[in-house]
Amino acid sequence: MDRLNTLINLKKCHTEINQEPLDITLQVKMPVSDPYISAAARGNINLLDLRNIMPAEQGPELTGFVSANLFVEGNLSNIQNNQYHNYQARGHLSGKDINYSGPVTPVKVTVKQTDLEFKPEK
Repeated sequence: MDRLNTLINLKKCHTEINQEPLDITLQVKMPVSDPYISAAARGNINLLDLRNIMPAEQGPELTGFVSANLFVEGNLSNIQNNQYHNYQARGHLSGKDINYSGPVTPVKVTVKQTDLEFKPEK
């Protein structure tokens, strides 16, 4: 198997979580050497619903709401080398009342509200 030329291609993923649609596409090329990622996500997620779908006895506690209409495309090296003009990102990602506590952080992390807007450089 040639890991340098691995291709991950999720052309169309559609799911509904408590009647909320979520659509995702993902393509990853060369994940070992210089990952090229093309991804899109559109939908709303109640993070508590994820815990109900994938219960874990001692997993992290995660609650809140996330809304996405986002597209990204480019090589990871473009970001690592501050060549942001070669990486495309557009759309929005927002979160509200997000709470996380688990083994990764010594204290509870809370985000009351965040709104991120991505615009391609002109």
